[in-house]
Amino acid sequence: MHTTIDRGATDAPSPLAAASPGTTVARRLLAGARDAQPDLLQPPVAAAVDDLRAGQHGDPRVVADLRWMAACPPTASDSDTKVEGPSDDARWSGGRPGSVRISGMAIRPVVITGEPILHQRAQPVEVIDDDIRELVADMFDTMDAARGVGLAAPQVGVGLRIFTWQLTNDDGIPPRGVVINPYLTSAKPVVGDPDPHDEVEGCLSVPGDSYPLRRGEQATLTGLALDGSDLRFEATGWFARMLQHEYDHLNGFLYVDRLTGKWSRKARKAVKASGWGVPGLSWMPGKDRDPFGHDDETPEDERSD
Repeated sequence: MHTTIDRGATDAPSPLAAASPGTTVARRLLAGARDAQPDLLQPPVAAAVDDLRAGQHGDPRVVADLRWMAACPPTASDSDTKVEGPSDDARWSGGRPGSVRISGMAIRPVVITGEPILHQRAQPVEVIDDDIRELVADMFDTMDAARGVGLAAPQVGVGLRIFTWQLTNDDGIPPRGVVINPYLTSAKPVVGDPDPHDEVEGCLSVPGDSYPLRRGEQATLTGLALDGSDLRFEATGWFARMLQHEYDHLNGFLYVDRLTGKWSRKARKAVKASGWGVPGLSWMPGKDRDPFGHDDETPEDERSD
């Protein structure tokens, strides 16, 4: 999902925000990890943070790797989804003691409307293993590079029921997270036309376009965290909107499929004019020009998006 609302400040570290090593990066990493899982800072993680604090490693991917490890240790689960702990090779690779690298983390292309996987129901995750953890790490990287507030696995070409988010809220929900095999219930939208200024959505798979859409003001999310534990969140406002948007992706719907009246007609014309609606189209966050115009913004402007 893409939106122009304020994401606000958050201590949760962004892989792309950690462009240089040092105390600031280490502090943000420690704060984000402790806020999420206060008992999961393993000694190797702390050692690597010390390494960053000393300015001995300039690779921002290390920060993302550490966050992933701090938040996602192997645990048992009572759900039907099996959880397998990360293998040593997946957790620890590369050189110097105290440094951490997870192989395979990358920004993935975002597929555009018309790609079949966007228009079919995604499948449940059966086992949370190294492949799933790598996918989630890549999704966070991709979401950050695209400056999105949410990203569903089908948008990176994977037909599994997973989505990530990065969005502040007033509901006590972690501003950065992931859910596996979610189930969402939401309030019915209020009858009437959507506000063309305050109810506008965008989507990374319909890049550059935004249209008004009315959604329910409350939503309840249940599902699995990356460690296999159960989660449940009660959301309102824009966070509820984001959850509905991402959940739609897992059921084969884009937000433009829900538009009505003139907005539906405008969206169909825009998709046709862009040459979308056919398989094989994608764009690469961080490489291709940002379709929502963020490349032209100052750092101060970007913080308000």
